[in-house]
Amino acid sequence: MRLGFMTNILVKKGMVHLDEIAEWAAAQGFEDLEVGPTVPMERELFERVLEKGKVAITSLTYCRNFLSTDSGEAEAHIAELKKRIAFCLLYTSDAADEL
Repeated sequence: MRLGFMTNILVKKGMVHLDEIAEWAAAQGFEDLEVGPTVPMERELFERVLEKGKVAITSLTYCRNFLSTDSGEAEAHIAELKKRIAFCLLYTSDAADEL
């Protein structure tokens, strides 16, 4: 069994950089990270973490109110979700070939 956790818990404790979170996670014996919305989608940091290979990134989570009655809020959340999906596609060779 592989163990991981949602990064938001450490962001709330002051760890805000993905590489810092990944180093801490690996030192504690974790193998996977679920990257939450409080961690910026910075390609350089993601690539650095993935190249080190100490932890895997198993998901990019973005749980927001896409059905908000405030259309501006809903549209902003949908736009951010689309950015995160596009970011994920950078790391899936099959999907990236289709872009």
